[in-house]
Amino acid sequence: MKKAGKAERNEIEAEIHLTAIIEAKMVQIFGITATKFLFDYLESEHQLMKEDIPMKPEIFSRGLEEILESGAKMLEKNILKGLYLKLGLNYVEKEKYKFADYIKEAKALSKFLLRAKV
Repeated sequence: MKKAGKAERNEIEAEIHLTAIIEAKMVQIFGITATKFLFDYLESEHQLMKEDIPMKPEIFSRGLEEILESGAKMLEKNILKGLYLKLGLNYVEKEKYKFADYIKEAKALSKFLLRAKV
């Protein structure tokens, strides 16, 4: 079995970190039962496991819009604010940026912050 390199470990750690923050924010907003329902829906309807959200944020966003309709944007914004706060960053809305763009940016910044800790 091939050992994961440092960059690959940082990538995995960043994804785990982002997933945990997203899940915690959803539990804070909806509670455990509703959050589980949302994750179950995303898994059954979009084949999206919660662990895959940092890699497939577009699918996550689309699934939320299907089930929450206009409320999805509010949830996404709440998740992003909490995510950026946890990373020690300021969340700033950017023109033409979508949820997936912010997640990709947070993922890159999270990897950078993890590297800086070493």
